[in-house]
Amino acid sequence: MGARAIALAALWLTACGPKDVATGRSGFRVFGTQLEQGGWVIHHHDDRGDTLWGCPPLADAERCAQILFDAWRPGASVDILSLDPADQSSWVRLRVAGDMDRVFYCVDPTGDPSCRLMELELYPPAGKLERVWPGLHGVDAEGAVLPEDDPRRWYRQPGTDALVLQAGSERLGPSNLYSCQAPQGEQPACTLAVPNWLVFDRQGLGFRKLENVEQKLPTGELFIEPGARIALVSDGSVADRAGLQEGDVIVRIGAFEVRDAGHAQALLAQYPSGHPIELGLKVEGSPGAERILTLTPERKPTAD
Repeated sequence: MGARAIALAALWLTACGPKDVATGRSGFRVFGTQLEQGGWVIHHHDDRGDTLWGCPPLADAERCAQILFDAWRPGASVDILSLDPADQSSWVRLRVAGDMDRVFYCVDPTGDPSCRLMELELYPPAGKLERVWPGLHGVDAEGAVLPEDDPRRWYRQPGTDALVLQAGSERLGPSNLYSCQAPQGEQPACTLAVPNWLVFDRQGLGFRKLENVEQKLPTGELFIEPGARIALVSDGSVADRAGLQEGDVIVRIGAFEVRDAGHAQALLAQYPSGHPIELGLKVEGSPGAERILTLTPERKPTAD
């Protein structure tokens, strides 16, 4: 039986919702709210790994379409992290050994299935992405109740359809959070999302406070310019020794232009101690020009 026929057969063999079907060295997970209307199928093979298919309603038994990920390699794993029961749009993770995880927004499994790669503001050492929300009513993905002190209780975003991912690595541990959303009529996106409870810890850079760059318009309204103003520099710190001063405006961190102070905090939170951070500082009177500094967070935070 060909791969497409096998994937379609999985739809016939399973009940509604995600379910495993084993056939020798292959297995399936089928995702869909109503079986006869088709859905997503993950085909697992012990040697080749996982592939993702979009399958049409059972009345249209001619084809299932495979999603061809550019980064797919033999042995890859594919996981559906979240599925919208209304239209079966899904957030999908592709994991390949020795490479960074990728997350995709996938739509229309029963018609013309396609997946869009999400661009993440991700520092390279944080190569693994794990789902931390949805976690309905304080339970994890397996339904186990989370302890009262489990930080995942704080990741919930009631009233939104956001998928929240946490980046990290085995060597460095967890680093940052991303909120993935696909608002009606807008492009799907995954953006840095640092909860209010997360302490702004610069891991020894020597400044712990950033402010928005505000300008007052003639109308009296405040306009926030791109960038983040440094409001505090500790004497003798890494920042102080590099020549950073209070009032300097950070306009770029690594490869990413800084939108505001919150965005700067989220970007900086990804850098573990010992890894250099390249900062682009605004040059007054020279639009578009940057003064470049590279800071390496100390392994022991600077005492203030």
